Amino acid sequence: MKNIRSLLASAVLGLAATSAAFAATSLDRPANLPGPDSIAPIPLKVVHPTDLPPAYRNVTVSVQFTLDQFGKAHNVVAVGDMPKDLANRLLPVVAQWEFTPCRDAKGAAVQRKVVMPLTLVDGAL
Repeated sequence: MKNIRSLLASAVLGLAATSAAFAATSLDRPANLPGPDSIAPIPLKVVHPTDLPPAYRNVTVSVQFTLDQFGKAHNVVAVGDMPKDLANRLLPVVAQWEFTPCRDAKGAAVQRKVVMPLTLVDGAL
């Protein structure tokens, strides 16, 4: 956990993780947040998809969701063209992720829409 937090701190919203099967996600770019005063959220709890077909290895997709003031993801949807079988496996687990909340310029937790790229990888940290 300490290693993951160090990685997240250095990459703002970068993350590489795994589960027992090929099913990890990696965030290689910061989340796109509206407004220059937003502070990017950091994942605190990540649920990994399971049983993803090998064809999705190293595929980067984007998801959009509303992050509430408590750091919970809501209304998770695919951005762009995402195969339906991948969306059916990936979107429900992203909806279970928890983040530090977005903050405004005064430091108050706020609700924001977030667009987050995910690269599907395998392997362990």
